[in-house]
Amino acid sequence: MKRIALIVLLNCSFAQAMNTESLNLFVRALKSGSASAPLPHDGQFGPAIKTIQKLAGDQGPIMIEAWRISRFKQQALCGRVGFTIVQPSSKRSWPELGGQLNICESGTPPWRMCKDKPNVLVPPDQRCPDKSNSVDTPEIAKAIETALASGSLSEDQVRKRFSEAAANQKKQLPPDLSKP
Repeated sequence: MKRIALIVLLNCSFAQAMNTESLNLFVRALKSGSASAPLPHDGQFGPAIKTIQKLAGDQGPIMIEAWRISRFKQQALCGRVGFTIVQPSSKRSWPELGGQLNICESGTPPWRMCKDKPNVLVPPDQRCPDKSNSVDTPEIAKAIETALASGSLSEDQVRKRFSEAAANQKKQLPPDLSKP
């Protein structure tokens, strides 16, 4: 149970901390093939780092390692990047704390396509000219399908885990400090 709580805590923290620094790690991996950086010791990652170090029996730094899985042909400045959490000093890795994502060299997600006009690409946060929702290009859909087939979680599965983790945190009451 501790391991699942750690996975959810780290994944939630990681998703919330998608700042310029972490995006740069993924962009660097996309551009050069691989990149690594220490997991930040800020308030969001601090508890997860301590838990990982305790599980490993080693106080060495916890790192994020990222690598390019593929480049997209239709959007050459974009690709799929994988990442995992490692502790070099203990020679341990936690692939269950990692994942994959699509990213462009600009740090944004790849553009999407319009169903009725597959050659019309739009930014991921915009609708098509006919006001319909955009969809992933076939190339990106295939990359996601491949990741899911290899055991990665879908966006809905990640959202469900985040919701469950938040609900469980609300259920837990602080210890009663008035009792000896």
